[in-house]
Amino acid sequence: MTNQEKQIPNLIKDEQYLMDLFQQRIKNIDSQGDKILRIDNHFVKKHFDDKFFHFVLYNNITLKTITGLRKRYIILCISFSGHKRQKMYQALELIYQHGFSKGDIIVPKPLWYIDELMAAFYIGVPGDNLLEHIKNGYLDLKLIKKIAQGLAKFHQIVPPKNLKLKKHSFAPVYLDPTNIIHRDYNKNTLLAKDVLAQFKKLKKLQSTLIKSNYFFSHGDFHPENVIINRFNNNQIIFIDFSEICLAPIYYDIASFLQQLQFMTSSYLSIEEYKQIEYTFIATYFNNQKIDQTIMNKINLYKAWTSLKSVIYFMIFEDKANRDFAEYLLTQSEDYLRQIKI
Repeated sequence: MTNQEKQIPNLIKDEQYLMDLFQQRIKNIDSQGDKILRIDNHFVKKHFDDKFFHFVLYNNITLKTITGLRKRYIILCISFSGHKRQKMYQALELIYQHGFSKGDIIVPKPLWYIDELMAAFYIGVPGDNLLEHIKNGYLDLKLIKKIAQGLAKFHQIVPPKNLKLKKHSFAPVYLDPTNIIHRDYNKNTLLAKDVLAQFKKLKKLQSTLIKSNYFFSHGDFHPENVIINRFNNNQIIFIDFSEICLAPIYYDIASFLQQLQFMTSSYLSIEEYKQIEYTFIATYFNNQKIDQTIMNKINLYKAWTSLKSVIYFMIFEDKANRDFAEYLLTQSEDYLRQIKI
């Protein structure tokens, strides 16, 4: 870790530093802004060791406008060592400028990227994510249609070459970027062997099934990255573009549906989930006939997303997390069986 990176954990929550930073850039926050009056902040995520850091800082600021009004804003700061959130910020700017700054489907307003902090700043929108929405008993198929329409619009964005997005593939670096499966407590287990066997099957099938073009892709599209505006239930916000990449459209579709089914299994019946899935897919493809070829590709990426989740739960050694991993592996195998060539 560089000397600059070692200073960031102390600097990023320094109240005076942030006051000065926000004051210098107050017109970016509010065109009528005059003076920052107060900052209340806390860490949503805080990880720091001798190898890397990852911070998400929630700033609730109060400012005064040139007309004397007081306004509050939520400003999120996301910092990752090695400037690993810079591309995320560039993608957010691109999306915001391509039809997602206003209307029913938006992304947060980007503010700036600070090299000194290796951090992206943007204005947060108060609301509940889709998972919380469903947990609270709100199942609205109109929202599901809107999310599908927003994703289809998102996939139409053509990123510039200088953004240098990587193409997603069924490669170990995308399945297990931190090498969890080969850690000492995992590598000789039956679970690890079964995961690697499933990975080989999916990789082979991908080369057969996926001949599609690669599009602008969220890369981690799931219910917790879809926010419903607390004060306007008709407005949806897409967030967290840290895994932005190029991929076939089926990647985001399958990621959303597989994780929705898994996350809501205690809250939705099978029939309710199937209704959501049908509505989402039909809306995304503009009610055209959904043939087996399309479903094969969606199920392939569902199997992939399930397998990625298996790796996540293999970080932990307790029985509950191992049970989740086993269940998701079974789910991945089941999606694979649904592919009919």
